[in-house]
Amino acid sequence: MRTLPKPRGGSMAGIGVRRRRFPGRGALGCPFGQPRGRRACPPDYPAATLTAMCGITWEAIGKFISAALPIGIAIAVAYIAWAQYEINRRQYRLALFEKRMAIYNSVTARCAAVVQTMKSDLQENIKFIRETRDHEFLFGPEVKTFIDEIWKQGNNLDMYQALRPARPDKETEIMNWFNVQLSEARKIFLKYMNFTDAY
Repeated sequence: MRTLPKPRGGSMAGIGVRRRRFPGRGALGCPFGQPRGRRACPPDYPAATLTAMCGITWEAIGKFISAALPIGIAIAVAYIAWAQYEINRRQYRLALFEKRMAIYNSVTARCAAVVQTMKSDLQENIKFIRETRDHEFLFGPEVKTFIDEIWKQGNNLDMYQALRPARPDKETEIMNWFNVQLSEARKIFLKYMNFTDAY
């Protein structure tokens, strides 16, 4: 019987034994077929296996969450502050719009009343000034000039109608002026009624 030579070290291990390379295994015998230096992390492997293979530890995850959490909180706080600012801004503009619309309605109502009744008296003029007294705080100087002119022309009409003999030519001139102001008022007030403009 032929005797096989003993390997160095006095052991039979390794004699006639070849390491099998299974299909799909990489250079390191990786069960996921990855080449040397790469690691695979299938989703169905246990957490301990994933930690060992991917180099991700719970400590690293905790540090990442701790670093990202303040940033997320800061972003959320900034968004809430911006949303609150927009809500307050829209509420302010709505309240401003209502006050401006009240003065615009008083102006157009005054002009329409003079045209329809063909007269103007002092009491109506005083009422008009009282209803539009806040215009200086809500509009620009052009609105103040416009309202002052309505007050002036209303007093002039009242004066000419009280004169004896009457001045029908002056009355007609003032009546035509009031008629034109119905469309002129819309042009002057329009930019203050637009929510998209910051007036």
